[in-house]
Amino acid sequence: MHAAGRQQSVMRFKVKVSNYRCFPKHPPAEFELGDGVTAFIGENNAGKSAALRLVHDLRPVFDSAKVPQALNQMLESSITPTKGDEVRDADEVVFNGNTGALQLAIEVLDPIAGLKPSRPPRTTLVLYRNTDGSWSAAWPDANPDVRIDNQGHLYAKSALGVPMADANPVLGALRMLASAVYIPSTRNELRGNASHFDVPHGDILLSEWDQLQRGMSKMKNTMASDIEHSLGSLFGMSELRAFASMGGNQGMQFMFGEVGQHRTDEVGAGLSHAFAALFVVVTKRPSLVLIDEPELSLHPTLQLRFLTELQRFGARGMAFSTHVVGLAMNAADRVYSVTRHRGTDATGGRPWSRVTPFGETPDLSALLGALSFPSYGDPGSRHVLLVEGPTDARLIEVLLVKLEIADHVVCMHMGGNTTILGLEHARAQLSGVKRLCAKVWCLIDSEASGEGQLPAKRREFLELCRSLGISAHATHRRATENYLTAAACKQAFGDSAREPHPYKPVSAQDQGWSKHQASQAAHHMEPPEFGDVGSFLARIAQEVRAGCSPPALAGDSGGAEA
Repeated sequence: MHAAGRQQSVMRFKVKVSNYRCFPKHPPAEFELGDGVTAFIGENNAGKSAALRLVHDLRPVFDSAKVPQALNQMLESSITPTKGDEVRDADEVVFNGNTGALQLAIEVLDPIAGLKPSRPPRTTLVLYRNTDGSWSAAWPDANPDVRIDNQGHLYAKSALGVPMADANPVLGALRMLASAVYIPSTRNELRGNASHFDVPHGDILLSEWDQLQRGMSKMKNTMASDIEHSLGSLFGMSELRAFASMGGNQGMQFMFGEVGQHRTDEVGAGLSHAFAALFVVVTKRPSLVLIDEPELSLHPTLQLRFLTELQRFGARGMAFSTHVVGLAMNAADRVYSVTRHRGTDATGGRPWSRVTPFGETPDLSALLGALSFPSYGDPGSRHVLLVEGPTDARLIEVLLVKLEIADHVVCMHMGGNTTILGLEHARAQLSGVKRLCAKVWCLIDSEASGEGQLPAKRREFLELCRSLGISAHATHRRATENYLTAAACKQAFGDSAREPHPYKPVSAQDQGWSKHQASQAAHHMEPPEFGDVGSFLARIAQEVRAGCSPPALAGDSGGAEA
């Protein structure tokens, strides 16, 4: 299933918020959302969930502001949208240690202009919550009489019909925020009779599932099948069926192939939560998924896979909070730490939270410990597959599942090309991993601009791997996402999506999708379709099944392997 026709103009945008819940006026909280995955790490009650709830609480504001007529009213005076779900008192969203308005700025970081002839893209919009609960808006550094038409063109009221700028990048960000879903960290979704944030619980979930599965809509029937297939794939079951026991007070019934049928109270909290979360994202098809602590009740081998499954169903982006450093560093493109601080005079004595970028390239051996590596199984049977960056990790994880070895191979990224370009740093990193596990593999992008054109630094990195006894491979094409086929791209992103050139960077403007979304298309392919990458993974699968250590191969003349 794909989101055909979805607007693809927004890539990444920065949110800057002050005077919201635990985030004061100074310093404001700043973080990126949009394409890719954002993670927030912190202790209990540090403010991680507040960063996610921000989008949920203000969703009615975003939903109004995305409409040009309502945005013009916000620019001229103000509007009063309804409260967000779960907000009992509209004033509770305001930080109570400062005076002044709740202020939120949205800045699009890589806009694609839509006007022809092109006009300068307007990339920043500021939203203000006034003391009476109404909301206003402003374009920074713009004439206050600037307005927007139905095509997203900005013009001066004194010069109607003469567009001066393009507001579509900001409108795209507002649309993404307005369609976001928030999945909290509750674990009792199959009990009760209510909804919690965007997740239906108990009888409501049972009723909606029954309609989805047994109703007359073929599209909804397909959604039910997608959820069952995704849930079965996540938990390593070749066949999984879910049935709602309506009227019998028995909740859900899960059928696991030949294993038998189990009631709600006979399955783990991890499975029930995954079922409810998948139900939300498959039926709502949000552009942005927000989820609290996805690791709860899931074995370490399932956590990254769970996030990948959630993102595959049409989501442009995802953000999650977690206590697990390893999961954040391995699953996310952007990682932030959230810390709690004592109150000061500037905050009226109220405790407050700070959001800061987490750091640069992780220590790989320390990250293995953070990923709960010892819990993956017998030390003699563990395999570690190092890949270059987080987008590679998500794509390769999909292929490891298809090869049925995801439970036996820890896929971990190296933080981008920093490790590859600095050989002394790389030697220390790789040696640290080797001390923990003898069965180490490495897959890197070649960054080749043509067939056989492997850059010298990457060839040297492969030689380093060889010297350490690590079986390594560089993609024959430029990167892992350059293997996606036209058919897979169209299935994942719609009929207008195009396959990438083998040796050119993926561009959302050229392909209609970004590299952050590549794992979604990988679900529609089989490992052999990835050519040399599929063959490399097949070798790993063979070694895993044979229970043997990977061979240390000599580098070939093309420099593609070591």
